[in-house]
Amino acid sequence: VVAFSNLRYGPVYQPTLRALNLLLERAALPSRAPAVSPILAARAAQVATLIRTWDAKLLAEITAENFLLDRDLADWKTLAAEKLAAIGPVKSIGALVPENQLRGTFPIVGEKGTLHVFFTLTPERSPKVQALEMILAALQH
Repeated sequence: VVAFSNLRYGPVYQPTLRALNLLLERAALPSRAPAVSPILAARAAQVATLIRTWDAKLLAEITAENFLLDRDLADWKTLAAEKLAAIGPVKSIGALVPENQLRGTFPIVGEKGTLHVFFTLTPERSPKVQALEMILAALQH
């Protein structure tokens, strides 16, 4: 909503606010979905590979300094192996759903279930993975 006045300090604030509130209340406008940033898309593909391989070079390239402080590499490998074993052989990597420009979720679909992968990137020039969660969806039997 935009309002103009040809008077200095024209009284546009209240009518503009009323118009905006009417739009919000009655128009049932859908929430605007954030676009997938290029770095988020790139890191999602790298995270999908990392979870399955734990390649040392990739780990060093894409993770932040604090990534291995909360959980060490051996624990990450064990956790990922357990989650991946639960879903069975990987059939596909699903579409990335961004929460914002530095945070998103994507599914790893296996023969027996789905693993939802949530990750957060650092807010720096070259964003790195600082947080990672792997959540099992309901498994098929």
